[in-house]
Amino acid sequence: MSEEEHGWEGAARALEWLVPWRYEQKDQRWFVGGYANLAVNAVDRHLTDHADQVAIRDDRDRGGRQLTFRELYTDSARLARWWREAGVGQGTRVMLYGEATLDLMVAWMALTRLGAVVVRSLATLDGLFLERVRHTEVSWVVVSDDTVSQVKRLTASKALAVRWLKAGDQIDAGAPSVRQAIAEAPGLLDAVPVESNVIGLLLYGDDPHPYAYAGTGIAVAVSGSLIRALPPKAAQVVLASDNGGMLDAGFLTTMLWVLGIAVIWQSSRSTTASGALRLVNPVTALTRVSEGDEKNLLVVAPDRRRLAASPMDLPCLLANPALGLYDLNARASWLTSSPGSDRARTGHGAPEPDPPRPEWCAALKDIAGVKEVVAVSGVSGWDLWIASDRGEEELLEVVRTVVAPWNLESYRLIVVPELPETVEGHVATTLMTAIARQDARLSLGHVKRADTIPPLVERLFRAPMMLG
Repeated sequence: MSEEEHGWEGAARALEWLVPWRYEQKDQRWFVGGYANLAVNAVDRHLTDHADQVAIRDDRDRGGRQLTFRELYTDSARLARWWREAGVGQGTRVMLYGEATLDLMVAWMALTRLGAVVVRSLATLDGLFLERVRHTEVSWVVVSDDTVSQVKRLTASKALAVRWLKAGDQIDAGAPSVRQAIAEAPGLLDAVPVESNVIGLLLYGDDPHPYAYAGTGIAVAVSGSLIRALPPKAAQVVLASDNGGMLDAGFLTTMLWVLGIAVIWQSSRSTTASGALRLVNPVTALTRVSEGDEKNLLVVAPDRRRLAASPMDLPCLLANPALGLYDLNARASWLTSSPGSDRARTGHGAPEPDPPRPEWCAALKDIAGVKEVVAVSGVSGWDLWIASDRGEEELLEVVRTVVAPWNLESYRLIVVPELPETVEGHVATTLMTAIARQDARLSLGHVKRADTIPPLVERLFRAPMMLG
């Protein structure tokens, strides 16, 4: 067995197991026979020596709200008890949607305590959000402040048949909240033992489909790879971005907790806490170096192309979602498997283009003559549909300029006079996705005007223009 594989055993033994494993690796499964719980390793085991140590502080909030490990334990255990009373248990899928907040992190720990499956996604377009909810078959959605209005609108239109909780500070008398659930819980809930190979996390990132990770396996792989990159006995780490996938602030925070490290969330422009290591993306790293602030920086990138854009003399971590680990300066690039390997077995290849984001869709809508913008996932990648009376070639250069900061070169641009709408007045993104994927079984029952469909189909098969 290689030195690296021995390293996985060492990383696993650093965790707390509720039932010890019998085999380290057997039939492509890791730590067979073992049972653990991510919440125990991220929170509970730190109560003995560090209960009153700050686990998380959000400096993006003017009040600098924070939680100690004791508070994180109490709140998550109470929320888990409330959720169990509501029927959530092992295997239940719950989406944590939008910007990472402290309440959302409490929900994350509550779900892992229950043995539920966390589905993590940043904010995206309505149609893509609905597609993710349906694809992952979630029963609940926990929404942060930046997505409350979106989910309420979809719930009101009855397009979303799930229950939901709010994880943020916006006051809404009609919305149930994480804090309300914590207050109403009849008590605490002990963590349940979870078999080491059971899927515990579906993580959306650089691929239209989520990466599927075993809850214990991803903790072993990420903690085992992070520990090689962090300073010895690091007490706290600053996170300055929330970019989705393995760069998601919530995901990184959870894994740093496994190592017993306190986390500080700051904006990319904030001053680094004294002596604390700062995890930044390549863009932030370039800005910091240009301003003469390059101390205690560790660059984290989702792929080698973006890693190449970072300052060459800084230490770098390459997020490897297929293996579920962070590759320090490409040292582990030869590995073909790890305890954190993607269990979806869907053949994730090279990183996909940036998935649709509200900010660049809004920027495109500001172009003169553009009435609507929708991005859908087709059989060969992403299709960018624009409703406009302007010509496609005329729009192409303008669109290329607007989306230059994002990785959209392989998107296909399709311009049509109008997009189909549902009877409720929303863009029929589900139908458009079916068309893009060449699904012969199209349902037109909810479409306001069926005559808008033929031009879409005709234009799709006339060799759309690439943005790159």
